[in-house]
Amino acid sequence: MLSEVEAICDRVGIIRDGELVTVEQIGDLKQRALAMVKIEFEGAVRPTDFEDIEGVSDVSVTDHTLTCYVTGSIDALIKATSRQTVNRIESAQPGLEDVFLAFYSGDGNVWEAPHD
Repeated sequence: MLSEVEAICDRVGIIRDGELVTVEQIGDLKQRALAMVKIEFEGAVRPTDFEDIEGVSDVSVTDHTLTCYVTGSIDALIKATSRQTVNRIESAQPGLEDVFLAFYSGDGNVWEAPHD
């Protein structure tokens, strides 16, 4: 029950294929993992305005909504949005279960955006 582990523990170890792949503070592990961010703007924006921001990946724009993944701090992304009128920001931070499952799916890299 990873939700209980997250509520009770400060540090976790993750074992994959019989090897200990990481031992970290839960907060540090989750902060380094990807967060999905959606930003709804008043007007049109270009994806190219956000593609070269450090830690930002898989940038897409549909209508007036920017969707991207961010590793680490979102400060640079927020500063880049200040040139436009922002109506809404949503951020989905990964839980411990999301981080754990990323280690067991695909190549186990929790620092890359999921691919369809």
